[in-house]
Amino acid sequence: MALITVPLLIMALPMFGFDPEYAPLVALATSMAVVSVGSVSSVLSHNKLGNVDWSIVRIVVPASLIGVGLGSLSIDLFSGTLLKWLFCIFLSIIAARMLLPTKKKTANDAIDTTAPWVYRSAGGLIGIAGSLIGAGGGVFMVPFLNRIGHAQGGGHLHHHRPAGHGFRRHRARQPEQCAGALTV
Repeated sequence: MALITVPLLIMALPMFGFDPEYAPLVALATSMAVVSVGSVSSVLSHNKLGNVDWSIVRIVVPASLIGVGLGSLSIDLFSGTLLKWLFCIFLSIIAARMLLPTKKKTANDAIDTTAPWVYRSAGGLIGIAGSLIGAGGGVFMVPFLNRIGHAQGGGHLHHHRPAGHGFRRHRARQPEQCAGALTV
């Protein structure tokens, strides 16, 4: 969502009288507010389906909130132009990752997913990064959890679904059983 909202707001806010230098700050704050509401809604929906691993949530969320706080406090150190460049660099990295082939994981790539410091460190860094670009878990947390092996795709009988800051395996549902599914 931030990938569209932030640039759109940066362009539109000056049309409504906002100083172009401060438009990136307003755009980031607005995006974070929207992302926060969406995240809560998503977690509640996924929790009803039994997809949220609350043991991970309890470890990650406090560190994430500290990271968001630190990022929010430091945002005044950045000019609007620098924030725009950070966002452009972020978008370039996301685009490159989408275009480049993914490497198959080996046993040597494994991270000790039982260590709480792994989750806390990632949560803090993701909180800081998210507050600087106005994005949330869909952009950072889901790829992190995938990387450490929480959401590896399975066959057509089982798969993993992200939910906010934590999730667990569940049996695949038919499209008509998914909330908001369109049926023909």
